[in-house]
Amino acid sequence: MKKMLWLTPLVAAVMLFNTVCAFAEGSEGELPGPVPGEGDVVDGGDHTHESDGIWHHNDENHWMLCIDETCGEQINLGPHTYGAATPDANGLTHTMKCTVCGYAKAESHTGGSATCTQYAVCDVCGTAYGELAEHQYVQMSDGTGHWMECSVCHERTETQPHTGGTATCKDQAVCEVCGTAYGELGKHDYSVTNHDEKEHWQECSVCGEKKGVEAHSGGKATCSEQAVCAACGAKYGAVAAHDFSVMKSDGAYHWKECSMCGTQAEKTAHSGGTATCIERAACSVCGAKYGERAAHKGGTATCNKKATCEVCGSSYGDYAPHTPGDVWRSDETTHWHNCTVCNARIDSTLHTEDGGRVVTKPTENAVGLRAYSCAVCGRQLRTEYIPATGVVSSSSSASSASSEPASSSVSSSSSAPASSSTSSQTSSSASSQTAQIQTPTEPKGRLNNVILIMVGCLLAAAGVCGIIMAVNLRKKP
Repeated sequence: MKKMLWLTPLVAAVMLFNTVCAFAEGSEGELPGPVPGEGDVVDGGDHTHESDGIWHHNDENHWMLCIDETCGEQINLGPHTYGAATPDANGLTHTMKCTVCGYAKAESHTGGSATCTQYAVCDVCGTAYGELAEHQYVQMSDGTGHWMECSVCHERTETQPHTGGTATCKDQAVCEVCGTAYGELGKHDYSVTNHDEKEHWQECSVCGEKKGVEAHSGGKATCSEQAVCAACGAKYGAVAAHDFSVMKSDGAYHWKECSMCGTQAEKTAHSGGTATCIERAACSVCGAKYGERAAHKGGTATCNKKATCEVCGSSYGDYAPHTPGDVWRSDETTHWHNCTVCNARIDSTLHTEDGGRVVTKPTENAVGLRAYSCAVCGRQLRTEYIPATGVVSSSSSASSASSEPASSSVSSSSSAPASSSTSSQTSSSASSQTAQIQTPTEPKGRLNNVILIMVGCLLAAAGVCGIIMAVNLRKKP
């Protein structure tokens, strides 16, 4: 059984082929019935179709039927074929009959266009039908009026004269209803005053026609503006030349300036004139003051008075330096010169002690004396004893050692003058003071020691007094 299954597709293909062939050979395109086969039964069997001779139809097709009522086959099936249409009495339709089966079909008239004078004509049967159309009115006009006119039959209606609009000298008035120009031209409107570089005139505001043409006149030109016509106000002609009649100046320059526009010319720096301490120089061209005033001049300044200008009498400049005198003045610590003009103390400096000089040479039995002075002004500053050069007994040597130190200083203030500011301290005065110093005698026992102590005290007291006096003198103006 399984070996026979492969035959099933082959049998089906053979049956399909026989069916197609039967359809191709069948009458009037009908499909044949099923091919008789083992176990199949076809009712009625095969027969030849025969029409019943009666046309059957619907709105689109017609056909005949097979006389075999059980068959029901449609024979000669096809669409209607209509002949010429015939208008109906109702004026609204026409009828068409099929030339094969006689089927009649009524249709409304169609197509065509009606006018106000002719009815529409049916495109199928050619019969006029329907109603006349309305008039096709269009706006028409001539030079005096306007109206509505039918474009088909030319019937007129609503005839009226033109109205509205305004005529000018260039164009007629335009009717506000139909837009047609009509009537006479208007008058010129000479409301515009116009001009060119040479003339002026009245001009029509519409068409530009001129009248009253005249040359410009009046007005006065300047260096920056043309003359203005007295009639129309237009500028005309050439500008005038500059009028450099005005002289102007500032602190450094002078120039000529146009009296009309202010343009400058010939700008030059001031020159000439002589400046003083009172007035600046006056320009020799324009007279303007310029530059700086001159400095004061003349007069002689001193240390306590400025110079006096010989021009204006004013004091000016700086004080002159002090004029030192030739004589040194001094006190215990400093020396100076007095100004020969104002007597002020100037160039005051501290004393510079020199190396000392021997006033009294020591002897075998007596001490010597050395004086120290300022190396600059020569004032004696101090003195000191020089030990004696001789040899004495042991008793006298001990007393000498106690009373004569190796280097004892003696203040020179005891020999200073009472007023050091009023007397010159020269080397000659130092020599005279030295001469006044008594050379000490050889000490003799206690008496000599007492004498030495007293002399030292006196010298110290004299030095203190001298310092006090010098301070008081310096405090005085």
